[in-house]
Amino acid sequence: MLNRKRFTQEGLAKEQWAEITTSHVEGFVGVSVAVSISVKTLTDSWLTARFEFDDPVSRDLTIELPRFPLLLSPRKTENFTIYVTSNIEMDTYLPFTLYLKDSSIDGDAEYKGNVDVNFKLPEIQALSCDGVNKVTFPPIQEKSSLTKHFVLISDCPVDLQLELSIPMGESMFVIKSVQEIKKNDVSKVLMDRSGCVEEGPVKNKKGINKQLCRLSSGNAIKVAITFTSPKLSELEMNDQMATFNGTLSVAMIGINTVLKAVSLIGSVGSASLAVQPPVGKLLLSNEPTILNLCNTGTITGVWAVKFRCKIGTEGQFPFKVSANKVEIHPGSVNQLKLVYFGPHDTLNEGTLILEETSNGNIATIEIAGGSDRPKSFPIKTNYNNMSWVRAGRKELSLKNSTNQRIQIRCQIMGDGFMLDSPGVESRGTYVLSFGPCECRPLPVVFAPNSCLPHAAALHLVFDKNSDYSRKIKLHGCASNDSVRWSGLMTYGDTALVRAVSRSNIELKLFNKSSGPAFLSARVHFNLQYRFISADAELVGQRRVMGRRSQHTVVLRVPWPKLERRARSSDVTALATVTILTGPEFTRRRI
Repeated sequence: MLNRKRFTQEGLAKEQWAEITTSHVEGFVGVSVAVSISVKTLTDSWLTARFEFDDPVSRDLTIELPRFPLLLSPRKTENFTIYVTSNIEMDTYLPFTLYLKDSSIDGDAEYKGNVDVNFKLPEIQALSCDGVNKVTFPPIQEKSSLTKHFVLISDCPVDLQLELSIPMGESMFVIKSVQEIKKNDVSKVLMDRSGCVEEGPVKNKKGINKQLCRLSSGNAIKVAITFTSPKLSELEMNDQMATFNGTLSVAMIGINTVLKAVSLIGSVGSASLAVQPPVGKLLLSNEPTILNLCNTGTITGVWAVKFRCKIGTEGQFPFKVSANKVEIHPGSVNQLKLVYFGPHDTLNEGTLILEETSNGNIATIEIAGGSDRPKSFPIKTNYNNMSWVRAGRKELSLKNSTNQRIQIRCQIMGDGFMLDSPGVESRGTYVLSFGPCECRPLPVVFAPNSCLPHAAALHLVFDKNSDYSRKIKLHGCASNDSVRWSGLMTYGDTALVRAVSRSNIELKLFNKSSGPAFLSARVHFNLQYRFISADAELVGQRRVMGRRSQHTVVLRVPWPKLERRARSSDVTALATVTILTGPEFTRRRI
């Protein structure tokens, strides 16, 4: 029996138990590829099989085998699938051994085979509006950020697991976002020049320097890269223009090989505004004034045009500008037209502000329109001349004829007069403020220091412009009550005289002063006795009295006519004689 079994084993050993067929495999690095192995059983027995790849197998290969042992049916073909993943490019044969066992005869057999594999790196292209495999940022201001887009495409028929990374030392470039798009949208992204968005000054924040994504077959990846410009002075760079380079690496997840390196180029400069020719203060009129603005920097700058008025209602500016925003390229000159449309007799001052939109830098130009020289003196007075016959106080009425707040300086040039207002300076100057169309009194006091005539002038000067002024003439002479009644009963300046029938009425006056004095008298009869006014006579009614002299004023009335008409029962005053006296100097001036 044992001899028969040995004979059977030796016979089967000379026969071929199975045929092995493998397929040629082409794949991409990093992508798992299915390898089909066909085993055809040539015996009538059930066989068990297992695979084993010969050592050494490369460390860059990963092979997934089916679960062993495998059961092979008699006279049938079985297909088995293994999965091979390579991390490097290779074109080689992978030798393996198929171990077969026939349990019915307790026999074993070994068969050799090879798997032909060819792994290639997938081809990836980076496309942007600047070209292939590069992204160039236009020059921007310091401490600003700019975002641009590019797309990653591949003709690989399988899905790729990609890793996008930027070295840590190149922190000026960061990955902002990653988005999978259709290939039909690639041209739209490349043609969209507006995708370059200037974001202005940025805060210090940590950007993303590594991003994982999946590139499906037939699609593309849209990548947004943000370039943040540094402060050149912080890098100890004195140049007005600086260029910074970076690299974005595209690799497959788990593979150290870089599939594509995208060059990142960013430029940093500055925009500087200059006025040609330089102006200190710009005086505007109703005709357009042209202001030439030049960009002396290295990059294009955009400036917002604003106004700030020193005087005026908030939000109402008497200035107009041809543009609210100006964009100037390096070395170029733009014209800005300014017009003043406010009143010409009022001075309006303000500031033209040119604020750079990227970093907030401000350039200012002082502007003015109109004039502080009014057409006429803005204060109206009720007198051009003021005179005094005795010491005293009078008021001059002043009115502001404009609708603005103004100030005037008041000063008296001459002796004997002064301003009677609080706040008068020691040199006699007084500042008076007026609201729109306001009236104010100005008290003037005549306080002579001698009996001689006094003459002075009150000067009213516009505080903003001393070329505009008005002069009020002041005249005065102190009478000192030099002429007095003589021998009459008086009560203050009033004397009582009793008329004696059939006699003239005499009024005696005495000049006690050391200078000549004049007198002027007139009579006013009572209503009851007015019928004799035509026949009455006032003698000595005008007279210049010498110093320390006497004079008599005589009133002659027709007594017979008066007595016939008078009523004896009614006792009333006959008449009132008013005498005006004063220094002779005053009369001569009048």
